[in-house]
Parts: sequence; structure tokens; C-alpha cells
Amino acid sequence: MSSILTDAQRAGERVGLKSDKIVINGGKPLKGRITVRGAKNLATKAMVAALLAETPSILTDVPDISDVGVVTGMLEAYGVSVTKVADGELHLDPSNVLAAHFAKIDALAGSSRIPILFCGPLLHRLGEALIPDLGGCRFGDRPIDFHLDALRAFGAVVDKSYEGIRLTAPNGLKGASIELPYPSVGATEQVLLTAVRAEGVTEL
Repeated sequence: MSSILTDAQRAGERVGLKSDKIVINGGKPLKGRITVRGAKNLATKAMVAALLAETPSILTDVPDISDVGVVTGMLEAYGVSVTKVADGELHLDPSNVLAAHFAKIDALAGSSRIPILFCGPLLHRLGEALIPDLGGCRFGDRPIDFHLDALRAFGAVVDKSYEGIRLTAPNGLKGASIELPYPSVGATEQVLLTAVRAEGVTEL
């Protein structure tokens, strides 16, 4: 919810609204033209998927929202070059991926749930991943057990530390047969991102 409010406030400021409250009076037909940006849930996940590549990726029609900023910051913390070439167009170069300092990860990850999806790609690229406390919309309890169990099935080792949760892949990641206890969108995305470069076949 906080992300939605932030985006609404930014949109309001662009058209001259300074108040924290926006009042809309209806009763009149609406007409006009607007340009709708690409879907947030596709753009941010495609940005994470760019970590799996060895060569640059180009994304177009990317919405200018806070979640995109969070993922951009996370990618840059890991050495990915993210360049805004034009309005809504991003170039992502993952050729120099490197381990990030915990302070940088923690500062960014606390404002979104998306960083959990970095685990699979980072295990492939670096052999380890660190999950600090996660933020995002407050829809009640949203545990990450499904994500961790799926990553374990691929061969990841999960350890808890004072910083958060540290994952390693001492023997690499192998294809696995995974059955989710619940049809979780996030956990499904986790499996797909991890299966791409896992050795062997994955069945979900």
C-alpha cells in the first residue's frame, strides 16, 4: 500500500497537486487519451531475469514507479549497469555481477518484496544470496517458506544469521520436481527464475 501511495503522490505532484489528499468529484463522463505503461509485475521480474544473462538486455515501456527504482538499486548494488536510455527504456548489462555489501542490500530490500526473487539468479551467478528483512505491501503475514523450500529442492543450503537468511549452492543447482503447497505467484516466479540455469529438468 505504501508503494501505491508514493506513486500516487508523485503522479499528483507532476500535475501540480501538493496535498496529501486527493478528492475526486464524479458525476461527469470522462473522455480523453492517456498512455498506459507496461505492467509493473512484468517489468520488475524481467529486470531480475536480466541477471541470468551473460549479455545486455533492453526493456521498453517500463513504468516510472518506486518498485522499478528498488529493483534498479538492487541490480546496481550487484554490479549490473542499469541505464535509462529514453523515457521508459532501460538497458541492463549484467557482465560485471559481483557480491554486494549487506548494508546496500538491506537499505533497498526493506521497501519491497521483489528482492526475494534475486535468490535463484544470484546463486547461479555468485554461488550465494542474502535475504534481509523484506518489505512491500502489508497484506498480512506473507512468509517466504515456499521460496526457501523450492530453493532447497534445487540444492541450495539455507542458513540463518544475524543479517538475515544466507543461501549457498556448494554443489550448484540441479533440476528438481517441485510441488507447491499453495499456488503462490511469487514462489512460481522463484522456481522459473531458478530453473532457467539449473542443471537438468525441473518439473513444477
